[in-house]
Amino acid sequence: MAKFKKTSTHFTTLENLLSYKYITNSYKLFWYKSLLSMASSKTSESTLEDLGFEMVLNAWELVVKKEITFGRLDKLHRVIELISTQYNVSDDATPEDLRDFFPTIKDKEILELLDEVSEEACFEFIAPLFEQKLKKVSYNKRFVTIGDLSQENTSTPYVIFQDKRKIKFNNDWMNYLAKNSKETENLFHDSLAFFLDRHAMSKKINRSC
Repeated sequence: MAKFKKTSTHFTTLENLLSYKYITNSYKLFWYKSLLSMASSKTSESTLEDLGFEMVLNAWELVVKKEITFGRLDKLHRVIELISTQYNVSDDATPEDLRDFFPTIKDKEILELLDEVSEEACFEFIAPLFEQKLKKVSYNKRFVTIGDLSQENTSTPYVIFQDKRKIKFNNDWMNYLAKNSKETENLFHDSLAFFLDRHAMSKKINRSC
């Protein structure tokens, strides 16, 4: 009889968090991709600002080079468009060029919108883990509650430090993501493909119509 590899609880959790019913905008997908980048570099904690720029970096090629739109109301797409147009970033810019460039951005609109995107991604990505507990929580207390729950529950991927605007991986999650990069990257690409199929549109197609 054939033996099948047992699916880990971590992978099952990630599949749930990236389920199509929770993914209506791109930011959760690219937040997840940023977490994978953290794990691959063995970085245990990071600020929301740094993760926000990592989200931009991971989505840059799709938006700028392949001219894919994520939907009219997608905030991450809007951030990338603002950076690209206001700073006249070259289409040939490499990831290394972008990493060097991002810290020089001073535009208030861009920084505030990116701050909003990274904050929403940070809290809402793990919100499904607390779905029942959040049902009776008012919207204006939602992020505070999610942050508190992340510190009480070691099974969450990371702990949120709201006052310092940073996250820290729980050790078992850090180890899991670092050791299982192939399957977790494949999950990202599968989830992204499904999202793009449902929500994305090419500007190039629009211009040819």
